[in-house]
Amino acid sequence: MIGFLSVESYKKRDRLDINSLNNNMNIISKMNDRYSNYVKSVYKEYKEFLKNENIDIKEELLSNSNITEITINDIDKCECIISPSHLNTYHIIKRINSNKKELTVICFDMHCDTYDFGKLWKGNTFSKLIKEGYVSYLVVVGVPRYKQKNTWNDVPNEIKNKVYIVKRHKFFNILSRINTKRLFISIDADVLDTRKSKYTAIDYSPFKILYLVSKLDSNVINEEIVKNCVLVPNDLGYENLYRVGENNLSVKKLVSIILKLKKFCNKNMIKMGVNSLYGDITEIEGNDYNYRTFNAIIKLLTFLGGETNEKTIH
Repeated sequence: MIGFLSVESYKKRDRLDINSLNNNMNIISKMNDRYSNYVKSVYKEYKEFLKNENIDIKEELLSNSNITEITINDIDKCECIISPSHLNTYHIIKRINSNKKELTVICFDMHCDTYDFGKLWKGNTFSKLIKEGYVSYLVVVGVPRYKQKNTWNDVPNEIKNKVYIVKRHKFFNILSRINTKRLFISIDADVLDTRKSKYTAIDYSPFKILYLVSKLDSNVINEEIVKNCVLVPNDLGYENLYRVGENNLSVKKLVSIILKLKKFCNKNMIKMGVNSLYGDITEIEGNDYNYRTFNAIIKLLTFLGGETNEKTIH
């Protein structure tokens, strides 16, 4: 079974108002600062695409495939789980590895999610799991080169010996070195080439910037307000959406990596998954245009251990 899990209440995002976006972009087009120019470049790429029909990704997944909405009690029945936030991975792994056996997580993500922060949120999912003994090692693949140094500096010192931030072709060496016997795969959709492929039903995407711009009051738009659509203020400072989704990792490449990983695990007697659960795909939420995000998820599920048939691709 493939499950859709949201420990927090799933917040359905209202549809982008294309007329409001166009009107606000007419104002922004006259600005010439760094963030306004960035927003203009994204808008230029997306404006025709956003005229297409769209649907909430959760509704799309539950109505067009064999994916079932689940609760925490159903986790053990699943082969793969889809969720709107990486926070859900904390609850998934805590349940399936409650006996705290050796477990390595290989996470495809443009973030490490190992901040040293008290309250549980998606940004400290793995630091908490490691500190609490549910995860032995974390191998992160996909952090952009320009972010790697700062990302590593944010990893708490007491777990640095259990965290690896590596390039795609290096993680097999790490898996051999730590001699892992069980592997869980966690895919954060923001690791993909989101901007190029125009995946809109992903929280960390260029589309989110345009969505926020469409919500602005046209009477008060200025450079600072536009900047806040790119560096979104939150409880921890800001959510950086600048240059987001510019990775070159396509679904096709990621599928290829997963297939190589399966072969590697078979050869080295590494068990993939815990019980029947291979892994999860996270940060899936919002409106999907032209089935782009839906089709990407179905392709990933086909090779991640789920029974989804690629015939469901639109």
